[in-house]
Amino acid sequence: MTKILYSICVLLHLGHFTTGQIHLEAPQRLGPYNVDPDSITVSGFSSGGSMATQFQFSYSTLIKGAGIFSAYGPYLSGYDGFEAFQTSIKYPNLVNMSNLLQRIVDFSSSHKIDDIMNLNGSRVYIIGGSKDIVVNQGSLRLASTVYSIFGANVLTQFSIPAGHGIPVTNGRGGPCTSQINLSAGYLNECGFNSVFQMFSWLFDNTVPLSVGTQPTGKLIPFTQSDFINGSSYELTRAFRGNGYIYVPSACQIESRVSCRLHVVFRECISGPEFPDHSDVEQKLIAQYAEVADLNNIVVLYPAMEYVMLSTTTNTGQRELACWDNYGYTGQSTFATKQGAQASIVYRMIQRVLGKF
Repeated sequence: MTKILYSICVLLHLGHFTTGQIHLEAPQRLGPYNVDPDSITVSGFSSGGSMATQFQFSYSTLIKGAGIFSAYGPYLSGYDGFEAFQTSIKYPNLVNMSNLLQRIVDFSSSHKIDDIMNLNGSRVYIIGGSKDIVVNQGSLRLASTVYSIFGANVLTQFSIPAGHGIPVTNGRGGPCTSQINLSAGYLNECGFNSVFQMFSWLFDNTVPLSVGTQPTGKLIPFTQSDFINGSSYELTRAFRGNGYIYVPSACQIESRVSCRLHVVFRECISGPEFPDHSDVEQKLIAQYAEVADLNNIVVLYPAMEYVMLSTTTNTGQRELACWDNYGYTGQSTFATKQGAQASIVYRMIQRVLGKF
């Protein structure tokens, strides 16, 4: 495929990188890369963190580990709808763990999700700031408990004094307080690189960052329309924009180096008050790129656009660009392999593996 390199670069404020430039290519069809199919992991923040959990439970044969940043509780905690979802976030002590665990087992035995035993020995990183006013840390502790019950090796980090965000240590984030740093892409400048700690837990022999290193990979927008056949009209609109794939120099299509694959589910964007989300996404992409470059990790970023969707039966509709954590794309399937969003992302991964 012919590659046309734009003559511009996206300035991403990469902190300790000298100039902080990532090459942005023209949008193109997502292609295959030489990635190890046994190295695939996921992560996400907030709504994206819950989606990462749902995706790992659904496709545990494929997904070997997960990074969960300030997510909305354990797997299936929002399965009974929006009120259950809210309860899990704010009042985790009210979650009926017995019912939740039985439902997970039932989903596995009925093949709605992959065999739950695949989670045994997988690696999971869970982090939540001690000043988070959005998610009760008890909700994340429940998520850790559920993972541990099914045999996952869980590393938790609950002592960083961050708000609802991703702790960083490179000058890219906003204040390390309870304040929600929307314009900084939810990054909290807390003197702690949580993305690096996540990768060092998920992958053995992770190369540490060094001051002055610049990213040499390419950020490639790709059309998501290839992957939405059969989806509802609203979901088709949600994926009408471009996704992104960050490819380190060592992992380019022509390379013979076997690389890893990591999928990032970015945060929920809601309402017109949110700043330009392309800038927010770029800051998040940059946060991952600095580690990905040094460790030959191809990073896939599915992206959603605003659509009008119902949040509850009482409040009507609002403009959302969120991953489904409580059933608005289909109550019985959203958190399973048949889920509308999950199946779209699964097809993206299969394309990267050269199978779709």
